[in-house]
Amino acid sequence: SEKNSSSSLEQFVKKADALFQNNFAPRLESYSVFLTDYSKNGSTISIEYFTDNVSIDEFNRLKQQINLALMELVYSQKMELANVGTNINIGSIDTEALVSKPVL
Repeated sequence: SEKNSSSSLEQFVKKADALFQNNFAPRLESYSVFLTDYSKNGSTISIEYFTDNVSIDEFNRLKQQINLALMELVYSQKMELANVGTNINIGSIDTEALVSKPVL
């Protein structure tokens, strides 16, 4: 779709990199943001970051801040996330009016 065109993906990668540089870099040992895969099912943008030796509480707080910031970036850029789940619907002739129910 146009929402995830090559130019919009490139813009997203640049903005995600800037987000890390401007907001999180001082608290990280290193980070990287790259478009690492492209297929008919979608594109994969890999974001890796490494912290100094910090407590699990500090790490989880930072991780939450990063995830919320990335979520906001996804929505502000109107990016479409790939659906990684699959619904399997099973119908039976023996049940009421062939009601199909999702299996999780």
